[in-house]
Amino acid sequence: MRIGFIGAGKMAQALARGLINSGRINAENIIASSPKSDYSLLDQCKQLGLQTTHENTEVVHKSDVVFVAVKPVHVNKVASEIAPHFSREQLLISIALGITIRNIESLLPAKSRVVRVMPNTPAVVRAGASAFSVGSACRDGDSEIVRDLLSTVGFAVEVPEYLIDPVTGLSGSGPSYGILMDAVEAATNRSRQTGDKSLPRDMRNTEMEYRVTREDDSNEDQQREKRRARA
Repeated sequence: MRIGFIGAGKMAQALARGLINSGRINAENIIASSPKSDYSLLDQCKQLGLQTTHENTEVVHKSDVVFVAVKPVHVNKVASEIAPHFSREQLLISIALGITIRNIESLLPAKSRVVRVMPNTPAVVRAGASAFSVGSACRDGDSEIVRDLLSTVGFAVEVPEYLIDPVTGLSGSGPSYGILMDAVEAATNRSRQTGDKSLPRDMRNTEMEYRVTREDDSNEDQQREKRRARA
């Protein structure tokens, strides 16, 4: 699999580093682009062994999965630029804050496979918690691809897109699994209070697994305290 990053900032570099260090992707199969004014970012990418370019279209031509890792204000321009070169055989993953899947899909060819991800800041030290949603044109297996890639910098869970913003807001900059799942639980409770029953099966299963994990952790803590008391 070939990975491309449009935008070479901290989050893009963190994801690239996670992919390389985990052994998922070889450095030579990753390419990153950035404007000429951000040459220092590309120098940092080169130190990781990545291919670099100033041309976003080159990233598309050389990638199976394209991460859009630019500021939200630049997303429309980037999507319009790469649209003539983007195909249904490629997967686009946006980590731009607040930009909806529908917005990106409207700028790309029909039935483009688009995923929206909201990682939080601990991802830069591989302790991140990411929520993601897949677009209507995504194929079976795309969720697993995204989850596998994001798992190299922490924990990732799929949620309906309308929960992306509240989950991200609640998880904030907190570390990894527990914080994210608390945020998911809080957001889904709010959703249920309004009568929404549309939670995906794997998300409900993840919630249950997390509750079991917390119960196990609590029991272990209790047992540990008892052993200390006897000692």
